[in-house]
Amino acid sequence: AGGFTAVTDETINIVTFGGNYYIKKHNIKASLDLVWALDQLPINNTGAGLLSGDGDQIVIRAQLQLYF
Repeated sequence: AGGFTAVTDETINIVTFGGNYYIKKHNIKASLDLVWALDQLPINNTGAGLLSGDGDQIVIRAQLQLYF
C-alpha cells in the first residue's frame, strides 16, 4: 500500500569499514569507506548509495576535504 514494503524481519545487517588520512595536519583530509549491506533492504537509502530490494550490496565512498 502506497509503495512501501512491509518489514517482516527486524534485523538488517550492515558492515562498515573506513579510515581517514590526514595530509598537512588537518588542512587536507582524505576519507575512504566501504558499506556492505548483507541483507535485503526494505527502503532506499540513496544518501548511502544503497537500494531497496537488493541484498549483498557494496558501496565504496571517497572524499577529499580541504580546510582554508
